[in-house]
Amino acid sequence: MKKTFLCAAAALAAGSALFAQNFTADPGYSARSIFNTASTDGAGFVISGLGTDSIGNLYYLETGPFVGGADTRLFKRTVADNFATPVQLFSFNGSVSGNFVKVSGSTVYFGEGTPSGGTIRSISVNGGAATTFASVPGNYDLAIGISGAFVSANSSDSPANEVYKLNLSTGQLDTIVNPTNDYSGPVAVTSSGALLYGATAFGMVAGSVSGGIYSFTASQIASVTDSNPNVSDTSLPLSSGTRKVNDGNNQYLAYLDDQHLFQGNSPFGSAATITRFSLSGSVQEPVGTTGNNIDFVGALALSGSSVYTVVTSDFSSGPSAVYLITAIPEPSPIVLIASACLLGSRRSRKDRRA
Repeated sequence: MKKTFLCAAAALAAGSALFAQNFTADPGYSARSIFNTASTDGAGFVISGLGTDSIGNLYYLETGPFVGGADTRLFKRTVADNFATPVQLFSFNGSVSGNFVKVSGSTVYFGEGTPSGGTIRSISVNGGAATTFASVPGNYDLAIGISGAFVSANSSDSPANEVYKLNLSTGQLDTIVNPTNDYSGPVAVTSSGALLYGATAFGMVAGSVSGGIYSFTASQIASVTDSNPNVSDTSLPLSSGTRKVNDGNNQYLAYLDDQHLFQGNSPFGSAATITRFSLSGSVQEPVGTTGNNIDFVGALALSGSSVYTVVTSDFSSGPSAVYLITAIPEPSPIVLIASACLLGSRRSRKDRRA
């Protein structure tokens, strides 16, 4: 549902013109575009889901006018050839919307929206036959961690999102969090097994819980994990979580550790941003921005400490670019001391020459 809003906003901002996708890193980070759909495929191609494996290979859903008709396909690009060559792993053979891509071990999970009912599929990182194992209308995001797999989905045109625990073998759904009056928010799982939910605050009404990033402990998750959700399906209200970050609304989350939680957001009428938070609330650090209100952040993915993001000019007609964002290491004390000694030596020589 949120992508519908972003599509409309982007279309109003961009009209029919194609813009160069832009993302500028803030101090302490570097950002470079590693490929874009305009140069590899042509106009009209949009990346709507992005995932990485443990070595930084990229997997993404791309929609465009393939072979004369709109289609959505899953592609892979590898670090080995500097992401130069797209390899197709799957085709929907029709016009559908891609929602997310997540990689766990040697398996890629990807979801799509209407009109085919929100199917969630899995496929090997090397390709082959894809398996359709769940149907979750309105699926938006998937997170996989030590406490299980969780899918955020809003099956209604109204703000009525829910976060489900998803059995990756059977496709069974068990409601875990019910953030009443919110549209689809992103999810992540911490190293301790806590579930993070980023409230969008788009649909919040007076008296509702406000936006932010909420944490639900592994024990809370266990307390509402039902043996037979079809008979009895209990869940947690958003208010039972701990609001770790008061950051307003959220579009995408990517978790590395408790000091490195990245949030992507594209506010209406403002530049899109990526921000780093710590779960203790002690860090709120800008990572980068599009610098304009035309380009949108379309996905976040992590491989180690490297952050990948999609920047799209127009969600309805593209193009999209994928950026690699890395932290710039601060000089070590030894390097600083050596630099000071070298500078002092040069000054001494200059003084002697004088």
